[in-house]
Amino acid sequence: MSRAVSTTRWSLTKWTTQRISTRLSNANNPRIKRIEHTGAARAMSPRLIHSRAYRSILCPTCGREAGDPAELCVHCGSPVPVGEETSFYDYFRSSISPPDGPFQLDVRALRKDFLRQQQQVHPDKFTHDPEQRRRAESVSGQLNKAYSTLRDPLRRAEYLLERSDKQISEESKLIDPDVLSDVMEAREAVEDTSVPAELEDLLQVYQKRSQEEIRTLESAFAQNKLDMARGAAVRLKYWTNIERAIIEKL
Repeated sequence: MSRAVSTTRWSLTKWTTQRISTRLSNANNPRIKRIEHTGAARAMSPRLIHSRAYRSILCPTCGREAGDPAELCVHCGSPVPVGEETSFYDYFRSSISPPDGPFQLDVRALRKDFLRQQQQVHPDKFTHDPEQRRRAESVSGQLNKAYSTLRDPLRRAEYLLERSDKQISEESKLIDPDVLSDVMEAREAVEDTSVPAELEDLLQVYQKRSQEEIRTLESAFAQNKLDMARGAAVRLKYWTNIERAIIEKL
């Protein structure tokens, strides 16, 4: 590697660490200590590298740094559209951890933050200005998409995997023959059962299977084992579909 490239990468790493440090609450925050630990920035999770959580957004109305995504500009109060590449985690900094944090989220806090921001950027508040209303509609749509993705464990996992180039698709199949056999048996059981009490029992069984996969996802993402997370997400998708099939019959 040339000295110029090495210097550039070192500068980028140093800049990233400084930006993260200044955005977090204070020097005693354990997240700061973890990130500033020698060499930690070089070993960051792809989920954090892909996040734009610590990059400024300029207001198109006043031209100054606007603040957080989905918030009104802190200077002029205008809605500020954000790019498609902005991480969904960026919208909810006050209620959830960045994407390198725990996979499990406080869904109640997430919803509270979502409703607060939706009220702020509701398009009906900007009927006096067509351009600002258009921006508000854009922000509101992105906020809805971010919330609906992060609140659901399967969609959250798929989102994180996609941003790490490990996405699962409709063609993603189960490889483990034992799990595949379990899924086939589950489908047959649902098809053969029509008694509500029995369907309720089946629902509890497969909800437990889903929770097992969610715990696996939490462990996999914590260790940055993306292939492991991808496998768990594929299995969770199957169990989620079985749960839906049961609920439709109840």
